[in-house]
Amino acid sequence: MIGRLEYALSPFEDVAELKRALVAAVRDGCGLVNFRANGDVEVFALIMPGITVVIEEREVEVPDASDEPPNGPGADDRTDFDMY
Repeated sequence: MIGRLEYALSPFEDVAELKRALVAAVRDGCGLVNFRANGDVEVFALIMPGITVVIEEREVEVPDASDEPPNGPGADDRTDFDMY
């Protein structure tokens, strides 16, 4: 969260590097930090005194694609044409 805005980081974002960049910006008194948010969005944040930055890390389970039928959850072997 930066200010009042929450961002879900891209799973490919280097969290340790982002933390280093944020700390460096704070120590310098101001700095531009960029990162990728979920949905392939690039965020540029100007970090300066008075801006609240919160990093919350959560472990998220990704469902195994092999657990779902080939046409998605709940799909069966019939096609739309079989219904007519």
